[in-house]
Amino acid sequence: MIALLACSAPPPVVPTVVLVSFDTTRADAIGPVLRELEGARFELALAHAPTTLSSHTSMFSGLDPHGHGVVRNGFPVPDEVELLTTRYRDAGWDTLAVVGSLALESGMGLDRGFRVYEDFGWRRALAQVEQPASRVTERALELVDRRDSAVGLFLFVHYYDPHMPWKVEPEGQVTGDLEGITALTEARVAGTLSEATAAEARALYRREVAVADDALGALLAGLEARGLEPVVAVTADHGEMLEEHPTRPYGHGADVDLEVTHVPLVLVGLDREESVSRRVRLMDLGPTLLRVSGLEADLGEGGDLFAEGEAPPGFAEANQPHGQLAQEGWPNQPLDRSVVWKGHALERTPWSDEERFYHLDGGAPDEALRSQLEALLTAWDAKAPGSRQVEMSRETTEALQALGYLD
Repeated sequence: MIALLACSAPPPVVPTVVLVSFDTTRADAIGPVLRELEGARFELALAHAPTTLSSHTSMFSGLDPHGHGVVRNGFPVPDEVELLTTRYRDAGWDTLAVVGSLALESGMGLDRGFRVYEDFGWRRALAQVEQPASRVTERALELVDRRDSAVGLFLFVHYYDPHMPWKVEPEGQVTGDLEGITALTEARVAGTLSEATAAEARALYRREVAVADDALGALLAGLEARGLEPVVAVTADHGEMLEEHPTRPYGHGADVDLEVTHVPLVLVGLDREESVSRRVRLMDLGPTLLRVSGLEADLGEGGDLFAEGEAPPGFAEANQPHGQLAQEGWPNQPLDRSVVWKGHALERTPWSDEERFYHLDGGAPDEALRSQLEALLTAWDAKAPGSRQVEMSRETTEALQALGYLD
């Protein structure tokens, strides 16, 4: 019997894939845990929308907003949109999720295909519409301990802490509550914001990102302690404006500038330690995770993060200000929108007739490309869905108002 045991083959490795998303985290604001992860690091990953639900739907569907039809938070994912989670479920994997914000509550449709989707909805009666990162990690590891260890595991974890208001104790005069951020905004608009005050605000924001970064470290350590060697993808749904814009200096939703669309993206566990300079899109993430899991990767219109050659155009659109939303047709059509291609970006704001064309590296743009990007953006707008209206429940409306998403 001893000899037989010695000669027996080791048990097959059960695959584990983990997708971690930070809310509202700029690519230039990551903490030490994410910064030091060894894997494939994408230097220019771009989000398609500056809002939580729409951006996450792109990750899960391989579609941009014109493909999946999620206008903004509070507009559920349409039933006909296929999500990568159903692929995992249908392949026999266990599927678990823990989300830190009710912007991703189960009623919004991103829960489709998950066996367990923990959105802490039971806390709504206590007016708690978000959860701290430490609790999200704790709950995720609890679910992992209860999984069926004989099958593959897909785990989704969402940290909301970097989203304002910034709740960490301030070290200076700047506070991250609504009153403090309003004061920052008014000073920037008036041209009286000092460099010292702006630096304090950035430090406060980065400390919130650090809270989520610490929770990521605890999550990865917890998975390792349980003997798991997962493929891990870490990204963010969008970034945050931090005093850059003279009239919209703090927040997100109304802009598609790189401060809002450029997000971190790292893939660990693929035996690939490299810096990938080729521009990628968040809609490419889902198909790539399916491919590395050995599953059919033809999800939506997304590509492969590791593809070679010229990257396809990347589109993004804003969903604020609400006063400019179209009453007929696609609601976001009059708002900020952009296309990025061949190292250039074109941003268009239809309601103000503004257009901005620039080189991503800050150099002189190639004017010969401008008309091509204009044509790409015009064609993308022409494919926008029709009008979409939803009746939000009182609970959902109150939750989104508490999170600052509704006027």
